[in-house]
Amino acid sequence: AESEAAARRALALDPGDADARVALALRLPVYGNWQALEAALRGVLADHPDHVPSLDALSVVWASAGLVRAHYPLRLRTVAADPLHAAYNFRSIYAHWMNGRVADADRAGARGLELWPRHAATWLARAGVFALTGRAERALAMVDDAATRPALPPPLLESMRRSYAALADGGAAVRAAAVDAQLDELATGGPLVAVSSALMLAALGAVDRSLDVVEAYLLERGPMMAGTAWRPGQALHYDLRRRMTQFLFLPSMGEVRAHPRFEGLMRDSGMAAYWRASGHRPDHLGDAPLP
Repeated sequence: AESEAAARRALALDPGDADARVALALRLPVYGNWQALEAALRGVLADHPDHVPSLDALSVVWASAGLVRAHYPLRLRTVAADPLHAAYNFRSIYAHWMNGRVADADRAGARGLELWPRHAATWLARAGVFALTGRAERALAMVDDAATRPALPPPLLESMRRSYAALADGGAAVRAAAVDAQLDELATGGPLVAVSSALMLAALGAVDRSLDVVEAYLLERGPMMAGTAWRPGQALHYDLRRRMTQFLFLPSMGEVRAHPRFEGLMRDSGMAAYWRASGHRPDHLGDAPLP
């Protein structure tokens, strides 16, 4: 309410104020509102082409809808325009990775932790890239290094340690145990646990279970329950205060996207309708028909 009041006051003073227009647009969550947000942000950028918060927000909208290549130049522009903005930098880690530029993701992660050593989102992004690009031992070393890791809840750290160890071990029994433990944590965890569970389950080969988590997280249905709102005591991640879908389009979720169930989830979430209405095509479909 205070943010809205401030934005409306700014617009009363200057009807074209870009910051106020973006603030009002972002009252809507990205999930389910891709088209409305895109239209609002394009309107701001038509008047203020270099407005960095608008570039950032539109990059998030497009990444959330699987427009991997389209969002990438916008993300690069935000980092170039404001290189000391921690959020733009950590989002660039994922943007590089989405576009197959793992070395650039590594550099952005290393730079981020040099500038902001205890920035949780940067640390989580760097550990996640290690874990999900065949370097789980490095991710495990980050979790075990108490001197440099951020202050994350012990249950989250233990979950990460177990999952990364299973990825590093590679044994069927160890992976199966990690899958069971990940599912046990789902109902009591918050949004970060839901998203990380979907990613870890896919990486551990439990693609159907990963899809169950995605369905619970996005649509509140299916055999599982996933936390969708942050509660005190859980790890708070800025980009996860509302439902997010960027994680669906990371390279490690390729088998999830290729599964026949994924098209139904995209239809039921409304994302397929956004693709059709906007004329956008998500990169993962190539030339295949839209769902």
